[in-house]
Amino acid sequence: MDEVKSNKDYNPEMHSAEHILNQTMVRMFNKGRSFSNHIEKKKSKCDYHFDRNLTDEEVETINKSK
Repeated sequence: MDEVKSNKDYNPEMHSAEHILNQTMVRMFNKGRSFSNHIEKKKSKCDYHFDRNLTDEEVETINKSK
């Protein structure tokens, strides 16, 4: 079977981090995966649906996720 190549040039570490973040958000908040994301070396973002701001403690926990 031939490997399917994407037209996008992903940094493998950044792409893995996106998956880890999505799973962390699902486990912590049961909100589902990001509805929009943009992953690049210099600046990235992942958007989630929330009805409140995250607490400082929640942000710290997410930042420690591996």
